[in-house]
Amino acid sequence: MNSFFREYRQAVLHKGHSTPAQVRARYLAPDLDKRLDAWALQHDADPVFRAQNVPASWTTRYEGSGAGHSTVVLTERRSGGAKQEVWFSVRLSDLVINDLKDRPA
Repeated sequence: MNSFFREYRQAVLHKGHSTPAQVRARYLAPDLDKRLDAWALQHDADPVFRAQNVPASWTTRYEGSGAGHSTVVLTERRSGGAKQEVWFSVRLSDLVINDLKDRPA
């Protein structure tokens, strides 16, 4: 999870060797990638960060496993102190991220 987020952030900031689309293609299930494109158009924001700006830092935590998936919570921290959680579902068989959601209500 940290590898994906670090590489994706670097790509968005134009500091890595890959584009954001290339990073997403390596780590995300194709159907999730398509859904994120639609989310980005609807919300005019980055679909992975779930915001218009890049987080300054982040932490991850394991939230549990079941039915062949693990849930990993990414807490993004913005300059100024704002925090946001994004919940990722990771398929255990191949470690592909197959879902991503805002914090459950």
